[in-house]
Amino acid sequence: MSIVQDCYGKTYTVKWKQVSSDRFDDMLGVLPPVAFTGSGFMVGEAWTHRIVDGREYPAYAGFKHIEGKFYECLAPLTVTEFKAVTVADVVGVV
Repeated sequence: MSIVQDCYGKTYTVKWKQVSSDRFDDMLGVLPPVAFTGSGFMVGEAWTHRIVDGREYPAYAGFKHIEGKFYECLAPLTVTEFKAVTVADVVGVV
């Protein structure tokens, strides 16, 4: 797990929690996703903004569907960070 900070000084621990399929489906339908991967999506409205490598980026809520289970990230991620997430990041060492 890592810690990230938004532009407003709030810190978040990057970890994933299991959620219901209803939560996953609700968030998928609330807005058009800003990003899709083979196993998940990012909600289409920025949660906050983060400074990464000296530049400001929007950061979004991320959701993954892995091995029949649904997960939500408890920290806002940039699109680049989300696309780099592995199964082990979400469910632990596999």
